[in-house]
Amino acid sequence: MYETFGSYDFIVRLLIATPLVLSIVLSSLLYIRYSSSISPVSYVNFALPIFTILIIFQSIMPVIRLLIGDIDTQIRMNLPMNTLELMLPSAVYGVLLLVFFYSFIYSLNYASNSRSWIPSFAREDIDSFSIKILYLICLLILAGLLAVLNSMYPLEDIIKNPREFYKSSRVGFGHVYFLTSLMLKLLFLLSLYLFKSLFARIIIFISISVLLSFLGSKSQILSIFFIYALYLFFIERKHFNLRVTIILVGSIGTFLLSFFLILQKSDFSVLVKIMNYFDYFENFLTLFTQINSYYLGILTIESNIYSVMPRVIFPDKPLYFGTFHLGQEIFPKQTYLNQGAPSFSFFGRGYADFGILSFVYFSLSGAISGFIIGALSSHRTIYSFIIILAVAYNPLLTFGSDGFVVEMFNILLSFLLFLGVSLIQILSNKNVKYH
Repeated sequence: MYETFGSYDFIVRLLIATPLVLSIVLSSLLYIRYSSSISPVSYVNFALPIFTILIIFQSIMPVIRLLIGDIDTQIRMNLPMNTLELMLPSAVYGVLLLVFFYSFIYSLNYASNSRSWIPSFAREDIDSFSIKILYLICLLILAGLLAVLNSMYPLEDIIKNPREFYKSSRVGFGHVYFLTSLMLKLLFLLSLYLFKSLFARIIIFISISVLLSFLGSKSQILSIFFIYALYLFFIERKHFNLRVTIILVGSIGTFLLSFFLILQKSDFSVLVKIMNYFDYFENFLTLFTQINSYYLGILTIESNIYSVMPRVIFPDKPLYFGTFHLGQEIFPKQTYLNQGAPSFSFFGRGYADFGILSFVYFSLSGAISGFIIGALSSHRTIYSFIIILAVAYNPLLTFGSDGFVVEMFNILLSFLLFLGVSLIQILSNKNVKYH
């Protein structure tokens, strides 16, 4: 006997959410303990993006959605009424969260307090003259990309319905879409170096956020917030206590997300729209109960390879690969109608690939990410900052998917930026001293 998830009694839904709530509490305590160990204490630090992704977006919001049973949100699939069948995947979800985050924090802490080895180019600083030249070059490239994009997808239509534009980006102009996103985020990062006035930064922050909102993806807008917060901590070495951090993350994150949702054409209220975006946990439960066999790494390989292949160059590139392939199996109707790829949470693809071994997979992933960020923390330059953003799952250059290859492309971006600055200095006969 199957009924919709919304018909569950509150106590039953609370039981299902209990393992996830426990993992939220334990991860939060670890985050506070790690942040308190930084001298001077700062709750805006290298772990902020991972903490926000896992705890707020992948945990707290899905739990709120689960517990608000009366809200008129769309549940994509029906789930079994047997509560015990849902307790196991809930426990797996919670343990995967803890395994990844604990591995990340301890590895980060170890690398931060050890002698680090990083590429020599990432140790160099950037001079103001090169920043100005790069800023102008990025503006010109952005103008050219918008002209090309307008020939493929009229800008007027993008402004009218950004979400439809985002959904359509998989069918031929994704390369322009992601390069446009890169230029906007790179311009924002360079702006932080150029403009020190708070008023100027607020204006630029709002302007870039508005432009990114027309790309139709909430992650594009929220990435600007992460760039700004981590820039203040990593580059300018500012420190923020717990109260300021909560206000900062909560108010700016809510504002950006609400602004993004207001732009979307829908009959639902903003609250319902917000709840509809956080069905990750429920989708994971559905995946856990319906998957018949594991993919043994195929989804991860596809996400790393196909995501960086422009369809304009490889017209035979599969339409469904990686997480899209998984969506095709679990939610075929939504996937075929191109209604947006259903998200199975931060852990869905890894679990679908490796099953019980996903505990090892996410433990290693967290440890590697934490070690790289910790090692780079001893040299705070724009080049190491770009790499840290990528490893912290907030890359400047994205391909509609995450993975090892995306991180490698952002390391390459960092190196190319270094080469560009070196060339500018040679051509301008600038003799820059690095510190």
